[in-house]
Amino acid sequence: MRALFAIALALTLVATATQTLAATPTPVVYLALGDSLAEGIGASNIAETAYVPRLFHYFHGTAHGGVDTLVNLGIGGDTSYWFLSGTPWGAGPQLQQALAAINDPTTDTRIVTLDIGGNDLLNTLFGSAACHDITSAACRAAMAATLVAFAANYQTILSALNAALAADPGTERVFVMTYYNLWGGTGDPLEAVTDALLLGSDLTIDCAANAADPTKAGLNDLIACIGIANGAEVADGFGAVGDNALHLTHVAEGDVHPTDAGYAALASAFMEAEKR
Repeated sequence: MRALFAIALALTLVATATQTLAATPTPVVYLALGDSLAEGIGASNIAETAYVPRLFHYFHGTAHGGVDTLVNLGIGGDTSYWFLSGTPWGAGPQLQQALAAINDPTTDTRIVTLDIGGNDLLNTLFGSAACHDITSAACRAAMAATLVAFAANYQTILSALNAALAADPGTERVFVMTYYNLWGGTGDPLEAVTDALLLGSDLTIDCAANAADPTKAGLNDLIACIGIANGAEVADGFGAVGDNALHLTHVAEGDVHPTDAGYAALASAFMEAEKR
């Protein structure tokens, strides 16, 4: 009898343990990737008023993804190249961390947001000897080379993310963000230069025209067009700030990162993309 009782008790314990494991919910993840904008630099409270935490609250709703876990891997200063290889100061590579997060068998990644590429342009514009004169042919050539390199890096990033997400359980949505003009509406000489760098010579995003005339492809053209080609949805960060940089960024204080209002505008751009 004691043997039978021991067996019954063991079976009960096994069944209880199995039920407990079955009842343990799988974390549903919002994975945020990018540079200082994803990190939230400039917000009064990085954990609450930057665009990533705002989106976490939004995507937490069952109608918008039902996520319950935030993984923010954003690294201030990151470029598309460093995203792949790791930063000079020892951070990253962010892609490797992102793939590890997606491939975690105990989680389900549901939402991915990505902002990357702004520092590619800024590092060339302000760090290249060719751009000592930003209106020179040498600077234009350096910026064109930067955009070509970005396009290749961006395709690599999105392809790798898509491959990992394809093996992840459930349905995923990837959102990419275009960049705002850091000097939009300020009248600074850099405003017109930056518009051309972001939007190309035609000052608009037009994927069809880019193939015929590469000068029409700015950074935002590449983000949007390569993103769409890889199944991503595009958040209009450029339009979110527009010519209101003095209010929506800290540019008047010498810092181009968004204010809380600016981060709210960027978050709204992602929300609008999610609704489309």
